[in-house]
Amino acid sequence: MANCSACGAAIPDDTRFCPLCGAAVVAAAAGAAGGYEQPQYQQQGYQQQYQQGYQQPYQQGYQQGYQQQGYQQGYQQQYQQGYDPNAYQQAPQKVKPAAPCPEAAQYRILTALSYLSPLFLIIMLVLGGEYNYVRKHAQQSLALLMWYFLCSICMIVPFLGWFVGGIGMVVGFVFMIICVVRALKYDIYIIPITGKWNIIPQKEETPAA
Repeated sequence: MANCSACGAAIPDDTRFCPLCGAAVVAAAAGAAGGYEQPQYQQQGYQQQYQQGYQQPYQQGYQQGYQQQGYQQGYQQQYQQGYDPNAYQQAPQKVKPAAPCPEAAQYRILTALSYLSPLFLIIMLVLGGEYNYVRKHAQQSLALLMWYFLCSICMIVPFLGWFVGGIGMVVGFVFMIICVVRALKYDIYIIPITGKWNIIPQKEETPAA
């Protein structure tokens, strides 16, 4: 037995109107009994709304995910095409220094060795003493020997001379390394103090006819 939706009175199952207030209760009774069916147009509308409400967020999420994946794939392809690992792994090529004159290329190694031993200095002067390039390096090689000689004299004096001479020897060793590197690069390093003395004069070059 159902109740009236208007007054709440009890209504028999086979009654279409409320015996108390006269309100129609066919739809309520039928719905309570399970015999009420929604119209077909309402069912179709509910189904369309349900499908639209369910499919739209799913389609939007799928499209967004697909677009993001497409963007990522396109970005990775562009990155891989634009990135050349060989361009970054290859070490930059060093430009070799050019010799300023033919005798510089000829006596390059010998000029560097002349700073290490007086024997190579003598050989260099014997072989290429007529070239001013060789004479310039011989001048600095002799200046380095004089530097060591002055430091040795300072070390004769006890205590203070040992300190000054020892420091001078270390500085002279640094000068020697610099001179050797400069000679290998077709350059010359002027040693302070003794390097400015005119020990080996330059030859006068005759102008070319």
